[in-house]
Amino acid sequence: FYDDVDGDAYIKGWKKWSDGTESYCYGDGIFATGRQIIDGKEYIFDENGIKQNSDDPHKNLHRIDGRTSVTWNQLAELYKNKAKRNELPKYYLSTDAPTLEAFCKMYIQEAKAENIRAEVAFVQAMKETGWLRYGGDVRIEQNNFAGIGAVGGGAKGHTFATVREGIRGQIQHLKAYANKEPMNNSIVDPRFKYVERGSAKYIEWLGIYENPRKKGWAASKNYGFDIVKMIKSYFGLNI
Repeated sequence: FYDDVDGDAYIKGWKKWSDGTESYCYGDGIFATGRQIIDGKEYIFDENGIKQNSDDPHKNLHRIDGRTSVTWNQLAELYKNKAKRNELPKYYLSTDAPTLEAFCKMYIQEAKAENIRAEVAFVQAMKETGWLRYGGDVRIEQNNFAGIGAVGGGAKGHTFATVREGIRGQIQHLKAYANKEPMNNSIVDPRFKYVERGSAKYIEWLGIYENPRKKGWAASKNYGFDIVKMIKSYFGLNI
């Protein structure tokens, strides 16, 4: 997609493609995505690096906070469909969320408590844990659903005492990025204090690469854009 007949697609500057769309290249084939400031002006680019035409540069971005648009039943059906199983892994039988219903209801409840969209938190958790299969540095018994404290190099991250506490910690971490509103529950997120409050109020900005402040949850490119695509695909929502 990024090759062009003039051979300058990888040189720094604006690129106009044959279909009339535009992109901005930082050099070496690295294209701007998300919200970026270029020459003092704000622009929005999609996950493919295509500039979006809008008078409002935030029009096509999606808030982390706000009203949840799904039910616990929808979360449960999504899990069954994607995980290819009707119940949670056996580990959860001896926890405070012994059933899929209890687990999904906790996401709805904890998200509502902090005015965070449950669909964002749930989909992020499934992305991070591989539909609760884990397999990375974090272990299932840590009740850590979004890699909090797992900073690479084998670091296993934080261990939460219960499933609810783990969900609460994830949602608190999302709220730390989403806004500067006070917390409604006691803080259990051990890395809450390290977040610049309100530095990633849009889902797309959870990816450090796409965040104009270069803050965010994860360093992987298009991290937040991927979560948005997953939500739209799974729930058919115009979020």
